[in-house]
Formats: sequence, C-alpha cells, structure tokens
Amino acid sequence: MSQVRKSIVQTIIFGSLGAVILYFLWQSLASSYAEDCAIKRISPENCSLWDKLISDFKSTNYWWILSMCVAYMISCLFRALRWVMLFKPMGYQTGLANAFYTVMVGYFANLGLPRMGELIRAGLFSKYEKIPYETVLGTIVLGRIIDFLCLITLILLGLLIHSELMLNYFEQNLNINTKMIIMLGIVGILGLVGVIFLYRHLNKSQDPSNWFLKFIIIINGFIEGIASLTSVNNLPLFVFYSVGIWFNYVAMHWMGFLSFAPTEHISLTDSLLCFDFAALGMVFPSPGGMGSYHAMLVESLKLLEINEISAFSIAMITFFAINIFCNILFGLISLILLPFANR
Repeated sequence: MSQVRKSIVQTIIFGSLGAVILYFLWQSLASSYAEDCAIKRISPENCSLWDKLISDFKSTNYWWILSMCVAYMISCLFRALRWVMLFKPMGYQTGLANAFYTVMVGYFANLGLPRMGELIRAGLFSKYEKIPYETVLGTIVLGRIIDFLCLITLILLGLLIHSELMLNYFEQNLNINTKMIIMLGIVGILGLVGVIFLYRHLNKSQDPSNWFLKFIIIINGFIEGIASLTSVNNLPLFVFYSVGIWFNYVAMHWMGFLSFAPTEHISLTDSLLCFDFAALGMVFPSPGGMGSYHAMLVESLKLLEINEISAFSIAMITFFAINIFCNILFGLISLILLPFANR
C-alpha cells in the first residue's frame, strides 16, 4: 500500500473514531441536559443542547479568546525559533520565515491528515531551504522527542500538585487503590530494569533476522538525538524556547477558562490538571484531537466540580478557537506566503 493511500485510510479510520466519540459524548450530554431541564420544569422546546452551546459561545469574553490565540501563536513562533537552532550545528543557515510558515502549514495539514503534517512540513522546508529531506525529518523527530519529555514532566507535575484528587479519581473510576499504585510502580521499575538488561544483551547482536533489532536501532537513534543537543550553540536559549512552547500551551487553556463564566474561577494550577487530560486526548490521532480532546477535557473539569454541560461548552470553545480559527486561518495564510517569501 502506498504512503498516500495508507494515510488516507488512517485518516478515515481515526477521523471516524473521533467523530463516534464526539457523537456519543453529545448524546450523553444531551440526555443529561434534558433530565436537568425536566427537574427545573423547562419545556423540551426550550431545552436544546445546541441552543445552549450557541448561547455559551456568544457569552464568552472574546478578549480572552484573542489572548488565547496570541499565546498559541507565540508557542508556534518559539517552535520555529527552536527548530532553526537545530540546523546551525550542521552548517545550515535557515530562514525563520520558512520555519514558521511550514510549522503552521503542518498544523493545518494535521486537521485533514492526522500525523501527516510533520511529513508535509519536512517536505516543504526541505524544498525551500534546499536541505535533504531526511535531515529535516530528523530534526522534527528530535523536536518531538523533546516535546514528549516536556509533556511527561507536565503530567507528573500535575499529578504531584493534585495527588489527592487523582488518587480519589483512580479509586472511583478505575478501582485502583494506593497499594495497587505502589505495586504497579514496583512492577514498572522491574520492567524498566528488564528492558535495560535486554537492550544491553541484544545491542551486541548483529543478526538481521532478530525481530528486536529494529527496536534497538530506534532506541540508539533516540539516544544519539538527545546527545546531539550538546552541539546546539546556545543550549540555555534552546531550553527557554522549549519551556516557552509548553508554558504557552498551558496558559492558553487557562485563558480559555477565563473567557467563560462557569470556568473563570479556575486557577492556573488547576488548569494544568485539565491541560494534562486534554493533552492525552490530543495524542489520539483523530483530526485535531476531535472527540477525544473533548471527552478528556470534560472529564478533567468534572473533577473540578464543573457542570458537564458547561465543561463541554468550553471544550468546544477552545477547540474551535485553536483548531478552526488559528490553524486553518494562519495555515492557509502561511501556505499562500511561502512561495512569495522564497522568490
């Protein structure tokens, strides 16, 4: 199967799954909203979830939505600046405009072809900067590795700050108690030790038929990629950009909460917990995290005692502000400006 056909099939499958998740979430919330209306003796004609959603959209503070979009665009600029730094040790002087434009085009492409945006971004940057495609793609992979480490750090920080809340959540929803968490931790440590031992043993093998050899190559590439960061000209600035990307991600979610009356009281530390849940939802390869993002954000806001209907409204507001407005608008603008910037 060709790469294009494979991507189309993946888009259809994961896009459909995302739509199904969003559909069942909508049906569940519509049912809850109808029950709430019945308790309050509101007629069914005046109890439409769709009308409630439109009303919530109109009630938002658009200055906070604008600030949210600004924070998102700053994170994209930091990503482009960080990306440019990875090429300098290899002897390439790349343009910031091309880096920024291709980042935005990549995000725009992800809305139609999940996870294909990085390949399109690499292809465009390779074309305009005259750098080998494999080299460009390698820097993108390295950037994603760093992003993964940043995300894990934020998740651990969120769990640490809200440890009691999360323990109660696990006990109620996953039937997991503290003893089980300790046991899982021990099993995880033993598993990690086993993987390290297996890695050291199989790393010496050169047998092409070894099914584990590909995994070893990937791990070696991961280690070499992290080690190559020492050759970055200004490591503190590189770290600043990396932290800035994820700080703006958290900040823009908080700004989204501030724009909506039912969530405007949420603190920055509480919004970190919601961001962790939402980020896990974005990992699911549906277009822009459709469905999975909404479900996870609603679940996190319920932990903070936000009504699930209001939680769904703010999930839709933030989803539309970033994915529909920023990524589509600036993605199209960047796609138009790229040829003109490279005349």
